[in-house]
Amino acid sequence: MGDVPRRHALSSSSPRIAQQKILNFPLREAQELVKDLQSPDPRIYFADLIVSASLGWVAFYCVLLAENFSPEQLLSFVISVLALYRSVIFIHEIAHFKKSQFEFFRFVWNLGVGIPFMAPSFVYEGVHNEHHKTAVYGRKHDGEYVPFVSEGRMAILISCVAPALLPPLFALRFIVLTPLSFLHPRLRTLLWQKASSLVIDLKYCRPSPNAAYGIAWRFQEIGAFIFGAAILTLVWKGVLPARLLVVWYCVEASIFFINNLRTLGAHCYRNDSGVEMGRVGQFLDSVNIPGNPLITPLWAPVGLRFHATHHLFPTIPYHSLGEAHRRLDSQLPANTIYRKTLRKSLTQALSRLWKEARPIFILLLLVANVAAEPLEVPKKPTTFPPEGRTPEKIKRNPLDFLFRYLKATTPVGPLLFIPLVDTNKDIGMRTGIMPILALRDKKGDGIAAVIAPSFRYNRFLKSEYTWRSFWFPNRTELVVFRAAYSEVVNREIFLRYFTREFAGTKYRLNAEFHLIRDGKFSFNGFGPDSRDEDRANFSNYKIGEEISGGIPLSNNFFLELNHSYFQYQLGEGPITTLKKLSEQFPNDAILGWKRFINHGIAITYDSTDHPSLPTKGGLMTLSMATSQRALGSDFTYQSYGTQFKGYYNIRDGKYVTAAHFQFQQQQGDTIPFYVQNVVGESTGLRLEGDGRFVDRGRMILSIEERIRVARSPLLAFFSEIEISPFVDIGTVFPHPGKLRFDNLQVGPGIAARVLIRPQVVITLDLAWRGNKRNFLLKVDYPF
Repeated sequence: MGDVPRRHALSSSSPRIAQQKILNFPLREAQELVKDLQSPDPRIYFADLIVSASLGWVAFYCVLLAENFSPEQLLSFVISVLALYRSVIFIHEIAHFKKSQFEFFRFVWNLGVGIPFMAPSFVYEGVHNEHHKTAVYGRKHDGEYVPFVSEGRMAILISCVAPALLPPLFALRFIVLTPLSFLHPRLRTLLWQKASSLVIDLKYCRPSPNAAYGIAWRFQEIGAFIFGAAILTLVWKGVLPARLLVVWYCVEASIFFINNLRTLGAHCYRNDSGVEMGRVGQFLDSVNIPGNPLITPLWAPVGLRFHATHHLFPTIPYHSLGEAHRRLDSQLPANTIYRKTLRKSLTQALSRLWKEARPIFILLLLVANVAAEPLEVPKKPTTFPPEGRTPEKIKRNPLDFLFRYLKATTPVGPLLFIPLVDTNKDIGMRTGIMPILALRDKKGDGIAAVIAPSFRYNRFLKSEYTWRSFWFPNRTELVVFRAAYSEVVNREIFLRYFTREFAGTKYRLNAEFHLIRDGKFSFNGFGPDSRDEDRANFSNYKIGEEISGGIPLSNNFFLELNHSYFQYQLGEGPITTLKKLSEQFPNDAILGWKRFINHGIAITYDSTDHPSLPTKGGLMTLSMATSQRALGSDFTYQSYGTQFKGYYNIRDGKYVTAAHFQFQQQQGDTIPFYVQNVVGESTGLRLEGDGRFVDRGRMILSIEERIRVARSPLLAFFSEIEISPFVDIGTVFPHPGKLRFDNLQVGPGIAARVLIRPQVVITLDLAWRGNKRNFLLKVDYPF
């Protein structure tokens, strides 16, 4: 693909014109016009800050008191956002103060605005000063500049999403990571470099502070930690309402969103060549939006509507920028050059940036180029036959011989027919067939998609039809679509998108949509002592979404943020041989729709070599989540958990030892059984049915030895067949103090796994112990 043309870029597209503009700009005359406007007036600074902050916090308090979504609350919210936004923007003026100038103002601002918003002044001081240096502006080390014209519209859209993530990230940085960083020097260095700057360039790495500034900034850090920890403690103890955190988040996210739009309109963002632009070059790459003197300062407060003038003369205080702009606009002999920076409105500035930016469809073409790269699948010339085995020996492998007769060749890729036979503890036997079609990519040696429709029959669900599709846009992305329909009860629509490198970065994204009605579930009562004879069948209706994002911290560490919204409703089940839930457990048969909104955070260490089919490495997670009535949920409760997955292989993956451990606990309101922790066939104990054991806490341990038994040219697209003896151990408990090892349920068994690179696995599990046995078939069911 050829270079994408970039319009109006100062440094690349029209260097001669840009240089002529710079040479013709009367800088000395401009300096003479504004030389008397350099002195800040502390009375204006203090009066403006006190009025703005007081109005903002009073309105904030009114938001807390008002009825949800009432006109009074909405009006108070708007006033709070605009007034506190003006207060927050004084951080820009503080960054331009000289070291010993207005120290008390800096202290008052941090105490009343910066620390409550988890954004003390040090996160902008120094960083913004670098932005004004002629040797830094618009170049690699400028954290406040991204060449959006060449980066494209997708980068603009991503920047508009970031404000929603900043408030919880700031809280995590100062409340959790700050005290830990004093114990771990490497974490402290990482925090300083990557999590101590208000910037728009995510690649920015902040240099170390000098000793004098470092001491002051350390006190600001400690102050933010004390304030944040105190607020959370008071909310936890019930002294302050939980909705305080909700309002705080909404106000701060709104402030960052407005400021992000203002920032996008503040520059032209055309310098993608990395050359030094000079003082006048900065000015011509910046934007003035004088606008309406009453309306424009609401979104560009504290003089920022004259941003180009500010870059020309950064020492002019905000209260004199309007006069400076008036003089320069009216008295400069070459005022047409000065007016090159003018825009009528923010809408015009954003519209011009959007038009000049690289279109999204070009980014899609770039993604298509990536998708055309070979996928991470074995290639016939290099992988097959496996080392030490001749084609003749491969053909005599019994499993190869079997799959040879189950496989057909089509023009688009190989087609494999899998007979379906499984037994479920609740609904009994199901039989059917599942053809699996692997679609070759354009080069013909990898997989672009896998399609796996199936038909099954069960005496309770009758005929059941399922469509499964797995798309692999490139080596880091996966798209899953599943739809199911049965004659009785069951319905499903499931959509998932996952990527390890969102928008070309190291950020992870997982988004899922669920619409499910399933009638095979049962409930036996609470606790590890619940009895099989008490089992009652019900159907579960579930609709909602779940979104999680992974933010890289260092190497294999990620900060995971999770949001989910689901609604549940119970109905009578189709299994006539079991008791009805409403009769067996009338107090637990909550049949009406119930809403669950959860927000979670986790620290994850992930060194696995593949997101779905790992053979080595480990994954460890510490997580917590909350559901609050103040956020719209029908119940208030918290969830805590830890998880470990480990993989160890020898002989290049021929033998893989896999282990999975999970510990979870819920606290808070009494919640319906169907959202409590479950131990069963799809949650780690394959010997039992879905939902067999239910309580507020659970512990699961599974160990498998995955032995690769076949890789052959006949299965070029089905890269591995494994036999996996396993043992599952699990139990539930109301709280950790009630965990008893004599309540552990043990389920040994053996599994056969068919791995379809790059992302799909079909697993047939046979678990048994004494008179109990369970035979399962799952698609996309690895751990």
